[in-house]
Amino acid sequence: MALIKTSAQGLTADATNLVLLNTTTVSSATSSVDFDSSLITDTYKTYKMVVSDVVGATDSNTLCLRLSADNGSNITSSGYNRALALVNDGTSSNSIVTRGGDANQNNIFLAGDVSLASNVSTETMNCDVTLYGLRDTAFKKVVSITSYTTDTSRNAVGLFSGELQNSANINFVRILMSSGNITKGRFTLYGVKS
Repeated sequence: MALIKTSAQGLTADATNLVLLNTTTVSSATSSVDFDSSLITDTYKTYKMVVSDVVGATDSNTLCLRLSADNGSNITSSGYNRALALVNDGTSSNSIVTRGGDANQNNIFLAGDVSLASNVSTETMNCDVTLYGLRDTAFKKVVSITSYTTDTSRNAVGLFSGELQNSANINFVRILMSSGNITKGRFTLYGVKS
């Protein structure tokens, strides 16, 4: 996918092959940000989310994603497989590299090293998320994430992935903190033209 414009706030609406579907800005505490069946439709096979400047209400928690096949009436809270590779600049001159994976989890991580994820407004989580196969009944629901988390003196860059092995047509995406509310952030959803 070729891009023709980017900005400090993320991809602009006229980037090649991306169709802006929704932007939600959080400025006070909310439990989740949802993209429902009016946005997640058969029109697109792939969706892209740009998430920026997210701050949670509770220190040392990270941003997560869950899916639903019935427009949010029943959120899938198990069966997610996830993997990560994270580089954290640590507290000294040596970087800390973390890698791992977990099966049958209750969510997919979207951003950050939880040791950096903070409830301080200048310490934010940011991520670029691609969602594949949400509406395909013969395909695993796969999420690919690149994230950047920073606090006042350190930062971390991560590559995350997750999947839900489910044959349902997903039509609802929920973004939430692993614990507590989201107090700040910008969440933009795009459809990717085939």
